Amino acid sequence: WWSKRFRTPKERSQARRSLLLLYAQVALLLLWTYTHGVAHVFLFYTVPYLVFASWLVIVTFLHHNMDPRLEWTDDRGGWTWVRGQLVTIDRDYGVGLQSITHHIGLHAAHHLFMGIPHYCLPEATVALRRALGSRYVFSEERILSAFWHNWITYREHMTCPDDAVSFRYPPRKT
Repeated sequence: WWSKRFRTPKERSQARRSLLLLYAQVALLLLWTYTHGVAHVFLFYTVPYLVFASWLVIVTFLHHNMDPRLEWTDDRGGWTWVRGQLVTIDRDYGVGLQSITHHIGLHAAHHLFMGIPHYCLPEATVALRRALGSRYVFSEERILSAFWHNWITYREHMTCPDDAVSFRYPPRKT
């Protein structure tokens, strides 16, 4: 089983190390629970973890869904790697959140240049916006409002038809 999943010695070593670190984390969490109690671990580990995970889910959902300006096409519609990377929406999460989250709202530049350092994203986004013109998609809608509207749209239009060559979410009802 092990050798089928991880072909090289390096992959097997990395998998073993990953498992050992996972077991160590579980052991430390159990020790922490034993010494401080379930409520303490829940309050100082589980709650922050859930907040962080929820934030990542919301941000990912908002960057990749429900803007009628975004178009998904199949190969017959001229789909390319670049077009795929540009099916994303940049958002402004406000001065505080934008800097704390390492400019996570500037997502298009990250998609095209995955190795770009986070501190270069604002400058790269300015250049990208100039280069893309009207193809650059940015939303100024507030996070919770955008999440609510996108969730409603997603529930109504979860999938596109199997025979669709191109798909856009419909404009939001006002």
